[in-house]
Amino acid sequence: MIRPYVIIVLLLCCSVVTAHPPDKINLDFNQNNNTFKVVSEHPTKDVAKHYISRITVKQNDKIIVEQFIPEQENEKNQTVMFYLPYLKPGDKIRVISQCNVFGKKEIDFIIPQPEEKE
Repeated sequence: MIRPYVIIVLLLCCSVVTAHPPDKINLDFNQNNNTFKVVSEHPTKDVAKHYISRITVKQNDKIIVEQFIPEQENEKNQTVMFYLPYLKPGDKIRVISQCNVFGKKEIDFIIPQPEEKE
């Protein structure tokens, strides 16, 4: 006879196998209007049960914004846009995208110097 706790452990293992962190994070920083677009690639079949649940942005290792998301916008990815007027050239930005079931992906970005206008 299989004990009930063995069945529970097997079910939990099966759900973790289907979960995965984001595949990739794409960043687009627009220095002209201080906007930061984050696209987390995270394929899923059920956007309400398996989704990107949180996107965190750090400036020089300090959390400056954290967006909590109740369900993914589509079956391919999750996009968020931030207005961050206080970023300065040389700031180290870390973006962390987290799956609600399992795993996270991180990416670093250095704010570039403004382009010279001719």
